Parts: sequence; C-alpha cells; structure tokens
Amino acid sequence: MDPAATVQERVENMIVSIDVLCEDLMEHISDLESALDCRMILHVLHELGDIVWYQETRDFQDMVILDPKIALDLVREVINHYYQGKVCEAYDALRRDGTMQHSLLMTFSLWEALSNVDSEMVSRFKR
Repeated sequence: MDPAATVQERVENMIVSIDVLCEDLMEHISDLESALDCRMILHVLHELGDIVWYQETRDFQDMVILDPKIALDLVREVINHYYQGKVCEAYDALRRDGTMQHSLLMTFSLWEALSNVDSEMVSRFKR
C-alpha cells in the first residue's frame, strides 16, 4: 500500500470482490487453474490472519479485506477515548447509552470512505 494514499484510496484498494480477486489471481498465477483453488487459498490466508474473508457470512462472503488492519481501524474509529470533551447531541447519546448515531459515524474518515466505495458497505459493517 502506498504510504501517500488517501483514506479513500486505501479503502478502495483494500476491500475487493472475491470474484474480481480470483480472476486477477488466476490471470497472474499460471498454476492457479480454478476459482475453487483460489477460494481454497484465500480460506488458508484468512485462517492465517493475512486477509479477512468471512465466507460463511452472507454480508461478507462476496468480498475480501486484503489488509486486516483496515477492519481494526474501522473499529478504532468507533471505540476510542477521543469522545471525552466532545459536545453535541450525538456524543451525548453515545456517552449516555452507547448508541452511535449514523450521522456521527459518517464524520469518521474511514467510514465516510467506506460509504463512497459502495452505498451498502457501511450497512454491512454496522451489522
């Protein structure tokens, strides 16, 4: 990943369609003969923690997160101590009952970038 990449570029490059990824891998790796072989390799890479692919989860079975750090960074934007001292109704609700309003979530750079990748992407990650 390019260290100078914008947040948007980082998100766009790290979350890819399983079909597109397998096509690309089969095109560049001559010994990789089928999408099934590709999926088996991706399963092992997920088990090793090198990628994130929840093939058994309906919302995520069709995509691969190439850098698991991005999934952690999405969580870090929501769960952190930076809320202390912030004043607005959305932060008050968050502190009071742990409810994060969608409008507040969309102020975080990774979540905004995620929504720009695909209109349904934020909903998938919120579940």
